[in-house]
Amino acid sequence: MSESQSMQPTSSRRGFTIVEVIIAMMVMTIAVLALASSSGLVSKMLLRGHNAELASAFAMRRLDQLRLTGCTARPNGADTLYRGGSNWSAINTWTWSDAGNLTYRVKITTQFRSAGSTISSNVSESSISCVF
Repeated sequence: MSESQSMQPTSSRRGFTIVEVIIAMMVMTIAVLALASSSGLVSKMLLRGHNAELASAFAMRRLDQLRLTGCTARPNGADTLYRGGSNWSAINTWTWSDAGNLTYRVKITTQFRSAGSTISSNVSESSISCVF
């Protein structure tokens, strides 16, 4: 290799200028901050979805039990799901109504903590036919 080939002038070198690097860093910082702020919202949405799914499964288990006994006894009632000691996760409240022709309707209202101290509710209804 000759001496003239190894010594190239500074102006012909390729690369980024310091201004381009600083601008790229600022753009990346803004993008990372935008993602970090939305991650808090995503975690709240995941928690709410988890709590809603837990409450829905709790209500469906109660509805299955009520379907088994609906033709013999139909008392209104309530039950509570506790998780983590004395902290409640969901509360089911159900009421029966006579739809006629030996058919009964049960309505379950489930309250659950969605995020923080916010309480949400779901309503499930089902008909039970006692015609054999």
